[in-house]
Amino acid sequence: SQQQKLTGPGGFGGDVDIKGDYAVIGSPFGAGGGKAYVYSRSGVTWSLEDTIDAPAGAHARFGIAVVMEGDYVMVGDIWDDVTQTNEGSVEVFKTTDGFDTWTHQVKIANPDPDAGYEFFGDELDMDGTNLIISARDDDETANAAGAAYLFTGADASWSEDTK
Repeated sequence: SQQQKLTGPGGFGGDVDIKGDYAVIGSPFGAGGGKAYVYSRSGVTWSLEDTIDAPAGAHARFGIAVVMEGDYVMVGDIWDDVTQTNEGSVEVFKTTDGFDTWTHQVKIANPDPDAGYEFFGDELDMDGTNLIISARDDDETANAAGAAYLFTGADASWSEDTK
């Protein structure tokens, strides 16, 4: 049965992830280019623990994809203009105080953005220290064929394993 309905601004719930008594909810169309919200559950009540804002920079769809694993929340931003238009990025956040506060660790930029419009960070998943990131319109093999990148890492150090 439904425990509670969580609502918010600008595409709230566009992507979600849950781990035990914690959930992260993306809101990519909210003020400031989007946000991610971390909730905790006590009994049948869900409470907002923290709001994760996009770090300084060109963000317009921050929160389009979210994933929570261990002490990490990863947030995709497909319209981040790191070096090319809409190449995309993934922002890494970590908690050290039991999910109350999230600290930005690093931006994972698209390793080969070509001419942009690749939407790196459109989908995310994580298992332990393994992170997979999609770039749905990557054109390396054909126009908008897409690609998935595999990374491993921790804190501010993430390395691409393969594409």
